[in-house]
Amino acid sequence: MPETVDALFAFAAAAAIAWLLVPVAESLAWRIGAIDRPRERSLHVIPTPKLSGIAILVAVLASGAIFLPWDEETRAILASGRRPFLFEGCRYVASVEESKSLNSLRSGII
Repeated sequence: MPETVDALFAFAAAAAIAWLLVPVAESLAWRIGAIDRPRERSLHVIPTPKLSGIAILVAVLASGAIFLPWDEETRAILASGRRPFLFEGCRYVASVEESKSLNSLRSGII
């Protein structure tokens, strides 16, 4: 069982990794067009990148892999955190490509 000090180090490591990865994920989101544009029901008023959550997930998984004891329970926890990311990531890439093709169709019509 991890000690309290190990948990604090894990939290600090996850925060530091996320702090480094979030700007990278945001620049990637701008490059590939993964941007949430404001709509009438949106709470934000400027376009917002969507990939920051992936950077936070990677930071938490990396910190868990480093600081948790490497046993069957830890591997199960880390694997369960990774699975939704893989499926959602595939679905998200498909929706980005679909929206790009729809935008190109609209620009050709208008």
